[in-house]
Amino acid sequence: MPGVDIRTAVGLSRRAEIGDWALRLVQSASPNPPGDTRAVAEAAAAIIRAAVPGAEVHVHAASADVHNVVARLRGSGAGRRIILNGHLDTYPLELMRSLTGLHIVAADFNTVSPPHDMQGMAASLCAHMMMEAMVLLARQFGKLE
Repeated sequence: MPGVDIRTAVGLSRRAEIGDWALRLVQSASPNPPGDTRAVAEAAAAIIRAAVPGAEVHVHAASADVHNVVARLRGSGAGRRIILNGHLDTYPLELMRSLTGLHIVAADFNTVSPPHDMQGMAASLCAHMMMEAMVLLARQFGKLE
């Protein structure tokens, strides 16, 4: 697709798969605390193995509960390497709900730039967290039980 950004091309051609992969990842336990990433690391490794032909995928145990995924694609020519890094641990939504009873004075939410938010997943999660914060504030001010 000449003249089309690679992120757009991948997003358009694999849109359904990207959504399925995201669901598989968020359905895999990775709570922090305590930081147990074993299940989500295995899910991520399985997705990469199935979706990226030729990828060398390894799961490394940094500790008993913290596992990291390393995937490598070998190029055919000389040149610089590209290294991508991400986090597998998550904070459960129950964390927001556990703040009930605290005196909350402010809430601030950030998400990624819309062109980089494939399927609107970050915006959706941010909207959900904002709703959770509004529920906390409504309870704090006696507007909701």
